[in-house]
Amino acid sequence: MKKTIDLSIGMFYKASFGSLYPALKRLTDKAWVSVTEEEDSSKNKKIYSLLPEGKNSFMEWLGAPLALSRNEFLVRVFL
Repeated sequence: MKKTIDLSIGMFYKASFGSLYPALKRLTDKAWVSVTEEEDSSKNKKIYSLLPEGKNSFMEWLGAPLALSRNEFLVRVFL
């Protein structure tokens, strides 16, 4: 996920592993994403999936009035 962010919106939005994992936990707690753990893998791999409520919240955020943040504006234009 970090690699995808770095290669896409990384020019104007930086994400660290220290910010991604807590954000994924908050999204899971809000039931906006689901998480499943892959048992066959030797690594502790988790798969996150966007749930309908999460998609609705994302679409609402995209349509909401902009704050005075240049980075938020650029992220919304990109998306």
